[in-house]
Amino acid sequence: MQFDPHATKQSRVTTQILITHAIQRCPSQKTLALELSTPDSRISEWKNGKGQMPTNTALQLIEKFGSPSQAKGVFKSNCKILPKELSLQSFFNDISNLQASRLLAGYINSIRCIVIPNRSIRLEPTIEDYVISNMLEDDSFLMISRELLRNHATTKRHWNDSDEFLLGDAEIGHIISIQGEDLSILTLFKKFNLEYLLEDREYKYLISKMRPTSNEIITMLAYTSIVINDLKKLPNTILSTWLGGPSYLNLEEPSGGDVVLTGDLIHEWYDNNYIGIPVKSPEETDCSDDSKILLNHINQLWKWTRKFERSIEHHLANQVMQHPPLFDHHSKKVESLIFVKEIDVFHKTECSYLNIAITISMNPNINPEYIYREFTLILEYVTTYKLLDELIPLLGTIGLKLTMSELNTKYKLAKHGLLIPGAVSI
Repeated sequence: MQFDPHATKQSRVTTQILITHAIQRCPSQKTLALELSTPDSRISEWKNGKGQMPTNTALQLIEKFGSPSQAKGVFKSNCKILPKELSLQSFFNDISNLQASRLLAGYINSIRCIVIPNRSIRLEPTIEDYVISNMLEDDSFLMISRELLRNHATTKRHWNDSDEFLLGDAEIGHIISIQGEDLSILTLFKKFNLEYLLEDREYKYLISKMRPTSNEIITMLAYTSIVINDLKKLPNTILSTWLGGPSYLNLEEPSGGDVVLTGDLIHEWYDNNYIGIPVKSPEETDCSDDSKILLNHINQLWKWTRKFERSIEHHLANQVMQHPPLFDHHSKKVESLIFVKEIDVFHKTECSYLNIAITISMNPNINPEYIYREFTLILEYVTTYKLLDELIPLLGTIGLKLTMSELNTKYKLAKHGLLIPGAVSI
C-alpha cells in the first residue's frame, strides 16, 4: 500500500486495501457506508478494486480503524527506480555525465574571467564574449584544436597533475588545409579580430602581476572549444557555452520517493568508512569513454583555474565556485564522481524475483552547490540468473568487487530456496 496524504485521491490498490481493512473491523458494510456518508454500491466498487477513494475519506478510515499492517521490511528514503530500458552501467554513466557537466559549466565561467578581466559582477556577456563564442563554435577552429590536441607531445600523459596541455609556437603556427584553405589557429584569431587578446595587458588589480601568456590564452580557448563541443554531443549533459548556457545551479534535483523493501534480506553490504567505494569505468574501456573524457576535462580546466585564480576579481572569485581536483595523487588516476555506500538484496517468498537497493552518494570533494544528495537506486524484478550473470560481473568491472561475490551469493541464494542456474537440486 502507498498512502499519499497530499493526493486528491488514493490509488486503486491503496483504496482496496483500506476498505477491506475497514470492513473487517466494522459490524457491516451497510454501517460503514452510513458512517462515511457514501453509497453502499461505492463501497462495493472500492472493495473490488474498481474505484479511487478520496483522500478525505481515506483519512477518516485511518483515524477510525487504524492503518492496515503490511509485511516487515527496511525503509529507504529518496529512492529512484531504475527504468526497465536502462542498464545499471548506463545509469551510472548518465549520472556521471550530468554531474561532470555541472562542474564544467563552472570552470568555463572561470576561463571566461581569466581570458577577459574586469567582468561585471553578474558575468553578463559582452561584445567580446559573443565574438569568442562564434570562434569557439566555428568548425575550422574546432578541427584545428582537436588535431593539435591529438598530435601534442604529451597527449598520453598530460592528464595527470604535473603535466599540462600547452601549445608551443610551432603548433600555434602550424598550417592545416581545411576544405582547400590553409589555416592555422593563429589565422583564425585574426579572422575573428581577436588577436588583441594576445597582446600584453596589465591586470591592474593583481598582486603578483601574473597573467596568462598569449600561448596560454590560445591553448585555453582551443581546449574550451573542445569541451563545449564535447558537451553538445555527449548524452545526459547540461549544455554549457562560452556565454553561460542554462543556469546549472538552479536546476532542481528531482527528489525520490520513500520505499519499504519487504521480504527476506538475503544480502547486506555497507561501507565501514561511510564514504563508499568509487564507481569506475569498466576496465576494458579506453580513454574514449564518455565519463573519462569529461573527468579529464574537469581536471585540466581546474589546473588553469588554480594557476590564474588571481586573474579573477575578488567579487567574481566568490561567485565562481572553486573545487578541489577529482584526482587521486597516490594512484595518479582520475577519481570517480559516484560512490556506492550500501547494497541490499531482498527476496519475497511468494515470488522468484529479487529487489536490489543500491545507496549512492557523490564525490565528497564536490562543492555542495553542485552535488546531488545521497539517494537509493531500486532495481526491481531481478532474476537470480541476471544477478549472477550480469550484475555481479558488472560490479566487479566497475571497482565494486568487494560488495558481492558470485560464490558467496550462491550460498545465500541456496539458503533461501532460490534457483541457481546450472546447479542441480538433489
